Amino acid sequence: FDSLPASTVNELMHALAKPLFKRLDDSTERNREVAIALLTKLLGTVDDVTPHLAYFYPALAARGPPNCGFTAEENVGCLLVHDIDAYDAWRRGNASADRPDRETIHSMSGGGHSVKVGEPSEELRAKLISMLGALVTSRIAKGNVDVLSPYWHETLLFVASQLRDPFAGVKVAACRLLELIAAAPMLQRPTVPYAVGIARAMPACLRHRHAKVRAAAIDACCSVVAIPFKDKCKGAGTEAIVDLVGFREDNVLPIRAFYGKEVSVNSFAELTNDPSVLVRERFAKCLA
Repeated sequence: FDSLPASTVNELMHALAKPLFKRLDDSTERNREVAIALLTKLLGTVDDVTPHLAYFYPALAARGPPNCGFTAEENVGCLLVHDIDAYDAWRRGNASADRPDRETIHSMSGGGHSVKVGEPSEELRAKLISMLGALVTSRIAKGNVDVLSPYWHETLLFVASQLRDPFAGVKVAACRLLELIAAAPMLQRPTVPYAVGIARAMPACLRHRHAKVRAAAIDACCSVVAIPFKDKCKGAGTEAIVDLVGFREDNVLPIRAFYGKEVSVNSFAELTNDPSVLVRERFAKCLA
């Protein structure tokens, strides 16, 4: 595609986009893999993707985890919800229901086999993130990120929901894309409302059994927390630090504590004693 004229690539995208989007739901894994590879090239090359985004994002969302969403609570702030039923139970005050973004905070694997996924292939789930990353990166390079504005909620939701994926490679890919988004000045302002929710979804990755996942999560978490929130002169995700350090006020006792189900984990404290030199080094840079 790099050697073809821009007009030719645009014509290819116009002719192949819809058939390739349909192949993302193909029953044959090889067909889905080829479709993702072609779309990654096309989305990262064409000048104008606006006519195709309305078809691309529904096809992408269908391959992601079901029943995910961002929500805002008055006293808690932005949360990433993975289970609508559990979220409703938590809102009603059910003592057996944990806050929706903390359900896997105590798990070193950060998800396990109970996590529902849309795409059954682990490798293809990682490639889906790379495909979305190619779209975002190309829009940054071409200076037309505004075309993604109507779909920015869907973009961040898809990437953030992958932080709970049971496959380590998917977690790493999601963390790297979040780091890229947080570092792009033109994408920081629209990401501000989601920063707290994304940062709160990080502890499961920060406590993952693989050092490469923990290292990638540290970089992504640091970048998201530090996104400039110029209206309030602070980092957009700083409210999530309370959760990352497992802080709880002395005079506040959650109802779940009476049932022995309250879990409070200081993820940052664990990183200071991490067995991996790379992780400790990344965390030191994060704190600095």
